[in-house]
Amino acid sequence: MIREGNIKYKVIPLSYIHIGKGSTYDPFSFVIKNGYAYNINQSAYIEYLKKTANTEFNKVLESEDYKSILRYLYDCFDPDNHLYLSCYPVKPDIEFKFLEHIKNPDNQNQIWAFAKNALGVPYIPGSSVKGAIRSAIIAALQSKIRLTDLKRDFEFELLAGENDKKVTVSSDPFKYLKICDAPFSDDYLDIECIEQTYIDENKSSVPIYQETIKPSELPITKTTLTLSDNFLKHKGIQYLFSTQMENNDKILSIIKTINWFYNYKIDELNKKITNPEIKEVYNPIILELKKLISNNQSRDFILHIGKGAGTSLLQTQTPSSEFPKTINLVDKKPIGWLKFEFYK
Repeated sequence: MIREGNIKYKVIPLSYIHIGKGSTYDPFSFVIKNGYAYNINQSAYIEYLKKTANTEFNKVLESEDYKSILRYLYDCFDPDNHLYLSCYPVKPDIEFKFLEHIKNPDNQNQIWAFAKNALGVPYIPGSSVKGAIRSAIIAALQSKIRLTDLKRDFEFELLAGENDKKVTVSSDPFKYLKICDAPFSDDYLDIECIEQTYIDENKSSVPIYQETIKPSELPITKTTLTLSDNFLKHKGIQYLFSTQMENNDKILSIIKTINWFYNYKIDELNKKITNPEIKEVYNPIILELKKLISNNQSRDFILHIGKGAGTSLLQTQTPSSEFPKTINLVDKKPIGWLKFEFYK
């Protein structure tokens, strides 16, 4: 039985995942050398350069030549000095692209960083997980409640329920749903080339290099979902449940709603894909979702978050919304898929 309160989950990445912090790495904080990516201890590295080569270091900085600064910092970095916070292996082609950027900073081979906390530890933000859950629930309510006019704040109207007073932000039931941030080891990080591939023809846009979580068959971290009784009893959320449902069944119903939502959205997207190169890229995710949906007592669910889970692809669809012309892939595989596996 699953109860309201603190519900514990193991987190398994079914695909590559990028959740960005909105910035690329700079030469003072990151370097790829001899097959490894290093997150540099900036203060320690700068202090080291000042002590060992202060005159030369200042001369390079004063030149204001970005290309020279990049090259100098790369050449001076020595992993044996242990002036880094963490490291992980990267593929030879990624290192080659990084070196191209060092030689020519204008070539756009920048690397977008994964979200990290104040200590430099990568993590899956609870807010990203909560947003993906919210999208599934809002979509389910949208199919059950008919609103005559979808206004800008239609989500709050849906949560208020049919013919009821509009909900305000302060009475939003999702304030009773909390998900902890889920930190994980750098060992699960990778750098991958993400391509925006057209769904109707065999071509791609300019690739983007991003720090990602690697797919895994085993959990890489854990999180806690806190679900209060106030959420389950909220007037708007009640539209998801049959009458006289116990809380355990309500939670199972919410979990099934989440899985159904993402299964439906992939089915809809598959109908739009005519590019033969990517026609079956979502099949492994669909298979996982159907396994969970077929089990009425399943307490596990799958979400789509981060890069590739934009508002026009797998979020709530309003009548004016359209499917995108491209999807984000790594090695012809979809990105952004996480499985949450319940444990006691």
